[in-house]
Amino acid sequence: MRSNVYSLRVLLLGCALLLQLGCSTYSGVAEFSSYRDAWSRSADIGEDILDRLAVAERGIHSRAFPFNARRSGFAVVDAAYLVPATDPPATAAYRRLLRSVRNYNEALYGLASGQEAAAIVGRINRLAALGAMAAAEATLIAGAGPTSGLAATAVATQGVNEALKGLAPLATQIVAFETRRQFRQRLLDHEPYISRAIAEARDSTPRVFELLRGNIAGAANADPNRTRLTVAEEDEIRRLRILLANWVVLLDASLGALSVATVAVRDAPGAGGYDGLLLAGEQLAAAAQAARLALAGGD
Repeated sequence: MRSNVYSLRVLLLGCALLLQLGCSTYSGVAEFSSYRDAWSRSADIGEDILDRLAVAERGIHSRAFPFNARRSGFAVVDAAYLVPATDPPATAAYRRLLRSVRNYNEALYGLASGQEAAAIVGRINRLAALGAMAAAEATLIAGAGPTSGLAATAVATQGVNEALKGLAPLATQIVAFETRRQFRQRLLDHEPYISRAIAEARDSTPRVFELLRGNIAGAANADPNRTRLTVAEEDEIRRLRILLANWVVLLDASLGALSVATVAVRDAPGAGGYDGLLLAGEQLAAAAQAARLALAGGD
């Protein structure tokens, strides 16, 4: 009888220990998963916004540099404007930012959920590749002259590329990683580059709007028989303003959420950072919903 009681106590103690280990191993995974899903949905809306921005950016280029069969040349920077399947430079910088944040979040989730190192390395390599692309684009834009055919929107968003290129060295740094702690620390060390890129994208938006509006107004100003914008042109400017406003709301929500996520990974589980992930996810979801309604014409 005494042996049975002792065995039962050992069994209960073992179960309690397993439960404790399970809780400490997976602490915050559900919260991080919820945050990651919310970010993914908001990023999908961001992609829709950028699809529309790409059309507007091509318009600004075609009006600034109208094609003339006798005089129009061809520069490397023209390709992004002439091929519909390729984003023009400003849109490309913004989309590169979205994908950088997506991969960064996936890498953080991998650390939080105990994914295998290979999966995390894959995400880090993608971040490095995006950083290298940003560096190449920044060099191309910086070297382009005023007559190169490069629209002013590309210059306005140059800060995004300058920030993201700080991710490029990750590709060589991960070779020396030996522990998960090193993965985590190096990833956290590069968070400022992404946060700065988000802030640059947000802060460049008013300038981008002015350029897009000026492009539409320029068509009216070029016609001596017109004294005002058409109703269609006014509607187009209004739609662009709402479009970019929703882009800024998503960026602000993303910036705040990224800060919460990095704190959760750095301090987990002791500082209560995981609790903030749920709120961050809710704020991202609200921003995405507002943008979705605006894109659908329900503003």
